[in-house]
Amino acid sequence: MLELRINGFGGQGSVTLAHLLAQAALENGEQGQALPFFGVERRGAPVRAAVRMSPTTIHAHSQCELPDYVVVMSEKLTEAAVGEGITEIGTVIINAPQAAAVGMHPTWQVDADA
Repeated sequence: MLELRINGFGGQGSVTLAHLLAQAALENGEQGQALPFFGVERRGAPVRAAVRMSPTTIHAHSQCELPDYVVVMSEKLTEAAVGEGITEIGTVIINAPQAAAVGMHPTWQVDADA
């Protein structure tokens, strides 16, 4: 099972991205699960979402504690504990114009701001 956590600010599309990835897994014949983690946060407040994808049935229905990948939608979130709980071989993908390190994990940087 592949677990991916998405960290962003309200309004950036973190929850929408989680739903799209889960739907893509379903359309590929796999199992997909989108897990939004937010309450009454306002637009611009930090939010988290997660996705689980697996070729077999997903029995877990809890929060994503050990993600294989962490997507960080804004470099402003790198100071938060975004790499928390990531697996030893986990990878961080960050939206930033310049390289940014998040802990000791391999980090892919993508400048995706419009």
